[in-house]
Amino acid sequence: MSGYLLSINGKYLEAGRAYMLVTGGRVCAFPMTGEDGSYARRTEVTLGAFPEEDGNEIVWDRTDTEVGSIATLRMDRDREVTLVMRDYAVPPCRSRRIAVRECGCPRAGGIAREAARSYILMDMDGPVV
Repeated sequence: MSGYLLSINGKYLEAGRAYMLVTGGRVCAFPMTGEDGSYARRTEVTLGAFPEEDGNEIVWDRTDTEVGSIATLRMDRDREVTLVMRDYAVPPCRSRRIAVRECGCPRAGGIAREAARSYILMDMDGPVV
C-alpha cells in the first residue's frame, strides 16, 4: 500500500471505484481510490450518502465534518467510517400547527416524542399555542 485505506461500515472501498453499496443505499467517494485501493497522504475525501428511500435520516460517525448527506475526511491515517441510513425516529412534520399531532406518533419513544414536541413548539417564531 502506498497510502491509507478507507473503510465504510467495515468494508474497504475497492481500487478504482467511486461508490459502494451499504445497508439502506449507496455511498460515493471523491476522489476515487488509487490503483492499490488506497488514498495518498493528506488527501481530502468527500463522501456522499444516497439512501434508497427519500427522506431517510443519515448519520455519520468518525468523519472530520458532516452536513446532511455529505461528509469529509482527511486521509492522514487509515480511516474507518460508519454510515447509517434509516427511517427517522420522528417523522418530519408538514407544518408547525399540526406538528404535535403528527410528531407525537406512537413510533417515537417517550423521550424522542417529547424532544420533538419541545423542538417544534419552541421554534424561531415563538411557541405554538
